[in-house]
Amino acid sequence: MFLTISILFYNNIQNSSQLKKIYLTIIFIPLLLLSALRAPTVGTDTQNYLNGFNAIKNTDFANIFNVVRYERGYVLLNWISKNISDYEQIILIVTSSIVLFGVFYFIYRHSTNVILSVYLYLTLYLYFFSFNGIRQAIAMSIIVWGFHFIVQRKFISYLIIIILATLFHETSLLLITLYFIYDLKLDFKNIMTILGSFLFIFISVEYLIDYILGFSRSLSYIETPELTMERGGLLFPLINISILLFVIYIKNISNINDKQLSFYIYIILLGVLSSILSMKVYKLLRLNYYFLIFYIVAIPYAITFIDNKKRKLVISYITILVSGVYCWVRLSNGWQRVTPYEFSDFVQIIVGG
Repeated sequence: MFLTISILFYNNIQNSSQLKKIYLTIIFIPLLLLSALRAPTVGTDTQNYLNGFNAIKNTDFANIFNVVRYERGYVLLNWISKNISDYEQIILIVTSSIVLFGVFYFIYRHSTNVILSVYLYLTLYLYFFSFNGIRQAIAMSIIVWGFHFIVQRKFISYLIIIILATLFHETSLLLITLYFIYDLKLDFKNIMTILGSFLFIFISVEYLIDYILGFSRSLSYIETPELTMERGGLLFPLINISILLFVIYIKNISNINDKQLSFYIYIILLGVLSSILSMKVYKLLRLNYYFLIFYIVAIPYAITFIDNKKRKLVISYITILVSGVYCWVRLSNGWQRVTPYEFSDFVQIIVGG
């Protein structure tokens, strides 16, 4: 269905804001239904979030922040949701709506190719990540929704966005750095400064985690008895490095000096570094998603600078093929348990079954 709709809109969509809205709305609806109406078994953490909703639902307001370890913003969202409906499915409906609205607004406002951006949102597994990391997916959605404040150099507005995002996942505080990176010149000195800072973090990551956990209850899931032994694999670093080299290649063959493209390269570099960090502590892999979400507009933006139409077409097809294969491999392996997919019993209640 996605392919059919995309083909119908492909030729005219980029020159019409109205067609962009129509296309994104048509794609939004089935993606929302799949996410919002999934069964508790779809997503490794879905049942835990439903349990959290039920715990908050059955607790007096004065005590709702004590029954779960979630951030206050997410707890309040659960409390508001339970006043809409007592059915536990309501929290999946509400959170799925928030996540998709923020991401699709980001695509609508900043993507140079909305069809490719939606495709990358699916194939880079960001959509399916939201089935599992609900709180972080909301935080990511809030951050990208406020991305224009970085471009417009409105620090206070972006700071408010970051504060709001931390109410759903505390790690989103790290994304305040993006505001300052935007004005950073892409040169050897600045890149070496970032790499040097990363080396310090990589060496001392266990101590930093222990220190942070002393202040955070909601991040307690990171702590494990064998923290330093739980390491990630090579797949995520390879994916991130490939994308970084891909964008740098486009920048070089196009011989351009574009501020926003340089900014995207810095974001992808941070994505590479965060994925390398997860090789030492696997649970830090989730940090990579904060940067990965920006790739869905960074890649189409980079491709627009290719003047040669044949080369642009080849590179676009390679992007589609490689990301599609990556998604297929993840889905076929049942990663984050989004397959096999099942609808919730709540669907039967809706249809009167």
